Amino acid sequence: DNSVPNLVLGATIAGGGLAVDSDPQITGEAPNRVLTDFGFVGGGHSNTAGFDNGSTATGFSSVVGGGVRNSAIGAGSAVVGGFNNRAGGEPDPAPTSFGHSSFIGGGGNNLAAGEGSVIAGGRDNTASGDRSAIVGGERNCAGGDHSFAGGLRGVIRPPDGMQPGTACSGFNSSGDANGHEGTFLWAGADGNNYISGGANQFLVRASGGSVFQRNIGNAARLPRGVFNVVAGDSGEAQPASLNVNTLLSVESDAAAFISMLTPASANRGILFASPGQSSQGAITYNGSLNSLQFTANGQTTMTLTNGV
Repeated sequence: DNSVPNLVLGATIAGGGLAVDSDPQITGEAPNRVLTDFGFVGGGHSNTAGFDNGSTATGFSSVVGGGVRNSAIGAGSAVVGGFNNRAGGEPDPAPTSFGHSSFIGGGGNNLAAGEGSVIAGGRDNTASGDRSAIVGGERNCAGGDHSFAGGLRGVIRPPDGMQPGTACSGFNSSGDANGHEGTFLWAGADGNNYISGGANQFLVRASGGSVFQRNIGNAARLPRGVFNVVAGDSGEAQPASLNVNTLLSVESDAAAFISMLTPASANRGILFASPGQSSQGAITYNGSLNSLQFTANGQTTMTLTNGV
């Protein structure tokens, strides 16, 4: 029951396929089909390489390895396995110029609609940006060109006029033709949507804290605060939980400094702000005067020069 139309060139169906409604234990079974020149389906059932629009060039050289109800529509696109995945072919019903060279490794209900887009696995993910990627997880949208999303409900806004797939639908677009391009977004499993705010951003939602550490044994350090940098073991016992009021924790097994490197005449320091006041207080090294200044309530209260 598997089929390759007569005018299709160089196509192969290696096996699999089922007649429609042939097995009472399976729902929605159907034969495998190759509708495009040099397309390939390896096995499984209800899989399609190419698109039924009357042209054997649509989806040229597309591949479906196996699985169930998978389709590779973009030219040179591929779906390795899983179920209800689609590489290319958005928007319907004219997918000839969308999603070529896209790839889906597996999982279910994933859509790789952008040119050269990749979804490694997971489910209900959409990679609609060109050369975008989703490593896995669930209901993630990589809507910007060259964007990366992962985790649970991470959304990188798509461009105007294109919101394909479940994961990218229902959100405001980026306001331009590229989506929030170049944005990396990781959404922890908090259950709520985590939506990008602009292009070329590095965004991480980690309610349990984030840790950047050197090679200290084989175990990750437990976060003491929201953002943690660990160069070594200070000897302090690992915390039972993070302190949400500690925004930055820096730990080392030797001396520890925070360095602010600027041109010699530039100022550097720490600002203390509140809503509506960007520098309510400050500790500032004035590079042009070579002095250390202390500011409170917007006024410089003390200045140290040459150690005085």
